[in-house]
Amino acid sequence: GEGVAAVAAGAGGAHVCSADAFFETGAALPRRKRRELRATAEPGASARERRLRVYRACFSSALVPHAHARCRARFDALVGGAREPLLVLVDNTHSQRCEYNHYVRVASRARCALLVLELRTAGGEVGALEVGARSAHAVPTRTVRAMLARWQTDPLAVLLRASPPLLGGVHDADSGAVSGDDAASAAGAATHR
Repeated sequence: GEGVAAVAAGAGGAHVCSADAFFETGAALPRRKRRELRATAEPGASARERRLRVYRACFSSALVPHAHARCRARFDALVGGAREPLLVLVDNTHSQRCEYNHYVRVASRARCALLVLELRTAGGEVGALEVGARSAHAVPTRTVRAMLARWQTDPLAVLLRASPPLLGGVHDADSGAVSGDDAASAAGAATHR
């Protein structure tokens, strides 16, 4: 919900490693079922909309560790097998530094330059509501709250401004509450990698 995928999409020619790709490509669904999901999408649906349809049909929190393992394996193969300079982006949200240490170690061993980007958003309840509302993957607000609560800032990261706040109110899918713009002035700051 912070625009990580948009940052990755804007880096033309980059190789993108993403745990979301595991679900967007069908995870453990049989090939026939994946084709059916894509084929029965709304007429005129974009490729992104078709990927999200597949993602939503096969997402399971039990498969998240497999999704991250696949992402790490792709990163390892790209970085370890590089014969020429290339740009590899890891398009995941890591709320604690230990969650991306693998990528740091592999890049260091391969003598690759590494840059960690943090996307900054409003903190507190307003930040959680806005991130949840912007998330293309319908991440529950309670999950976003938990991620914000355990957030660790990386002192070496480059901070970027996240997507602009939503205007009007933000709907909390968990409770049905709506938060208006006035609450934003009381919000602290949190960051998203």
